[in-house]
Amino acid sequence: MSQISVAALQFNSITNDINSNLNSALALINSVPNDTSIIVLPELSLSGYCADESKFGIDLSSHENALKDQRYKTLFDIATQRDCFIIACEVEQDGKNTYDTAFIISKDGLIGKQRKIFLWQNESKRFKRGKKQKLFSLTINNQKVKIGIGICYEIGFGEIARKLALDGANLLIYPSAFGKARGYAWDLASRARALENGSFLIACNSCGSNISEINGELLEFYGHSKIIDPKGNIISQLDNSAGVVIASIDLSEVKIQRDTIPYLKDIKKFKKSNSK
Repeated sequence: MSQISVAALQFNSITNDINSNLNSALALINSVPNDTSIIVLPELSLSGYCADESKFGIDLSSHENALKDQRYKTLFDIATQRDCFIIACEVEQDGKNTYDTAFIISKDGLIGKQRKIFLWQNESKRFKRGKKQKLFSLTINNQKVKIGIGICYEIGFGEIARKLALDGANLLIYPSAFGKARGYAWDLASRARALENGSFLIACNSCGSNISEINGELLEFYGHSKIIDPKGNIISQLDNSAGVVIASIDLSEVKIQRDTIPYLKDIKKFKKSNSK
């Protein structure tokens, strides 16, 4: 069985209000069918994208340490009850360093994390850069689902998605807080990353607005979360209102599309011929 059900939550986070944001997320999760295997939250959505990162770091060095944070504990409880994978993205505190980090939770606890490498504008003043792009393998319905994670701005870096696809990723996931002013880039880049790599793609974005704690600027988010097939077709998407985008995806389509337009095969041939 190659089909799995996936979902992305889209909502407006309130800066520094974890309880309110958790309630918004929980309300949306309650509308997601119980057989959904992967649930994705937007970037920094539980603290608020514009929150003071020095106050909201999660220790992701271990499952036990992460459980001390209410955001993580709540998501872990849901993952355990539903027997699903939850991909969230919050501030990670590692000693004196803070990172913008996506992490994967299952009933087994913290099973992986990906730190944002390419930071957008003032994010470089808030966060330290991640160093390594990782591939994660999830077992769903007795099959291996290989996923790669990019965060927000990184959806515009084809190099990241291409490396992940060459490493074996058949599902690309982007938790994001993508700005309304650059919505055109979100729409085009998300479909391009799916098509050029023959991968399914979940683009999970925030909606509404936040007031920046850094400079008082009003930031408006684009919404338009979507799930895209390996041909670059949008299977399901939202507008700029809060909601959930859900789809059943058939992973056998990945191989079919990669055989139909063999970008990855030809890149591998090219690399092999040039290494001689």
